[in-house]
Formats: sequence, structure tokens, C-alpha cells
Amino acid sequence: MKQSPPSIPRFLLCLIRDKTNHESLIGDYEETFHYFGTTYGYTKARTWYWGQVFKALPHFISNSIRWSIAMFKNYFKIAVRNLMRNKFYSFINIFGLAFGMAITVLITLYVQHELSFDTYHKNADRIYRVAFTNPQQHKFAVTHD
Repeated sequence: MKQSPPSIPRFLLCLIRDKTNHESLIGDYEETFHYFGTTYGYTKARTWYWGQVFKALPHFISNSIRWSIAMFKNYFKIAVRNLMRNKFYSFINIFGLAFGMAITVLITLYVQHELSFDTYHKNADRIYRVAFTNPQQHKFAVTHD
């Protein structure tokens, strides 16, 4: 009876390998798994399969991190070159982004301040404010509980 390799390590291999050559890698592992299964038994073959995946994980992860860092450095160089080539448009874009973020922060702080008004009272949900003008044109407001 031909058994299939464990699904969890196969899933781990699919996650960490790029899509272009993970099928050939998984195929090689499955062929060797079936060889070990028929020769030494499927329990030993499963143990071997798990061991191979755990041995390969650090290399795959470090390789992925290394290439990610290399790509980030490449993208950073390209971004700096484009900034230097188009200085005026870069200034407009960066200034606009900074201005928009600053306005967003200020509006958020203002709204937060307005919503937190009189919340320190015990019955803050029952507080109301009445503002009126008397005949002598004196404006004042009264807050009542």
C-alpha cells in the first residue's frame, strides 16, 4: 500500500519556497519518502521526512531574508535616484504628504479634545450646556447637571 507523506511538512515547504521550483523540491522529497517507505517502513519514512523539512527550514528562511534585504536595498537605491532626478516633483510630493499628515494629526487631536470635554464628571452623560445672551449683550454659558 502506497502512503502519502505527512501534509503539515509539505504545507511548510510550500509556504517557504518560491512558487517556481517548489513542485520539483516536493516531488524529490516524495520520491525519497516512497523509497524509504518501501525499504524501511513508512514510520521511519515519516520521521525522515519531518527531519528533512526541519533541517531545510533554517536555510530556506535565511535565504529568503537575505534576498528580501537585497531587494529592499535595490528599491531604496532606485527611490533615491528618482528623488535626485526629479527634485521639484519630489519636493512637491513629500511636502504634500507631510502637510496632509500634519493636518490629519491636528484634526484628530482637536476631535479627541472635543469628545473628551467634561468626561471627568461622575454623571458626564447627563451634562448639558445652555448658552444665551442677556439684554445688555453679555454672552455667557451655564453648564448644569
